[in-house]
Amino acid sequence: GMLFVIPKPERASFWMKNTTLPLSVAYINPAGVIVEIHDLEPLDEQPVPSAFPNIAYALEMEQGWFSENGILAGDRIQGLPASSGQ
Repeated sequence: GMLFVIPKPERASFWMKNTTLPLSVAYINPAGVIVEIHDLEPLDEQPVPSAFPNIAYALEMEQGWFSENGILAGDRIQGLPASSGQ
């Protein structure tokens, strides 16, 4: 996977330009709580925005990884690097 640290918490938006494998993105607030999980389709350039305005992290994983591991919105991630929103 890939973790993105957003310098200042804001409404996030991810897309899949030049990415050929299906991914999912978890949008995470400054407290480390997953607030949304979205599937992203290969080569889709349409942005998938967060519904929440205070996203501090985005975690991209292979599509299906979150559900296969029982990870849901509302779960908290520990050990994240500091962001300016903490």
